[in-house]
Amino acid sequence: MILDNISRALKEQNWLAAAIEFVIVIFGVVIGFQIQAWNESRAAAAQGVVNLALVRDEVKGHVEAYAEMTERAQSRVTAINYLINATTDPTSVAANPIELPHDLVRARFRTYQAPNRVVYEGLESRGAMALMPTARIVSELRTYYQEIGSWDIVFGEDKTAIIQFETASAGYLTGPQMEALYADNAASTPAFENFGAEQSVGLARRLSEDREFMKWLHELYDHHRGIRDMSHWQEKESRSMVARINEVLGEDSADLAATEPAS
Repeated sequence: MILDNISRALKEQNWLAAAIEFVIVIFGVVIGFQIQAWNESRAAAAQGVVNLALVRDEVKGHVEAYAEMTERAQSRVTAINYLINATTDPTSVAANPIELPHDLVRARFRTYQAPNRVVYEGLESRGAMALMPTARIVSELRTYYQEIGSWDIVFGEDKTAIIQFETASAGYLTGPQMEALYADNAASTPAFENFGAEQSVGLARRLSEDREFMKWLHELYDHHRGIRDMSHWQEKESRSMVARINEVLGEDSADLAATEPAS
């Protein structure tokens, strides 16, 4: 209709009418582009909020993961403390003979497990972090995930203490005894049928005289204690990150605060 009006105005040499109709066309095109851009901007902003909520859920998983890691590390530290006390005073194991081999195996269990980073890394790889609601939350998330990556290097890649302790402690228990301990049924297995106070005290003495074992026992203690302290601290950092994301999303963090562990 507008194009017909312009054509008719040109034929009639009505330049003012033609100009007005032409301006209307241009104005309509500009408005159309602006509306499209506005819709795309709204869609991008909405997607940014969705992306941030997905990252928030991943960080919530970190809270649970670090809490579990702290508990696992503490159990290893407790086991190693028992081994240190047993090798200091071998007669102390006589009251509960089976505890020494139990803790000898428990100390070997690996503690560190890298938390999930799939959502964050996927957003980074697609350049979708730019859609986040604020540049500040993007910076905070990058700092947070970089910190997690540094723990992967310190505790995830360096397994020296665990490997060396496994080597140093090999041979003190038989294969069937190890299987029973890993299955947590040592008390009912024939492998420990004749393992009493005398055998336990003798094992503690042999361990105390093994310099290589004692060296890596203390190294492993430092390893697990480091993981325990790190994961306890990182759990708090993860909680703070969830609260910060909720603040940006305008959501409440009361449910998270209600379960915050004691210092």
